[in-house]
Amino acid sequence: MTYSKPFPLGKYKAAFLIPLGANKTLGEYGWEFEIKYFTVDILSFLIGILGLVLEESYLGIDKYIGEGIQASVIHDDEENIEHVSFQIYGNNKKGLEEAFISSDLENSCELFFPD
Repeated sequence: MTYSKPFPLGKYKAAFLIPLGANKTLGEYGWEFEIKYFTVDILSFLIGILGLVLEESYLGIDKYIGEGIQASVIHDDEENIEHVSFQIYGNNKKGLEEAFISSDLENSCELFFPD
């Protein structure tokens, strides 16, 4: 997956990359996760495996884009990564799942698709 054309608009599927074992709660403003931090290099996964590129950074959020996928990396005040949210367009869900499985992240992270 590499970024090669304008970012798609329209309907998307959400996914989250969270530390393994983090509690998930659907709150008033969306999904909330128990604060744990990643102990692995998430950026290598986003950039190296998914081929995403950094588009912009603002208010503790780094926004990465690629072909059919957008990732928002959420940081706390100390720049620790709390979680990564994805917007997946088209048929890229399977590609994200396969990339996650082929990486070594399964031992420390969970790829969560809300229903």
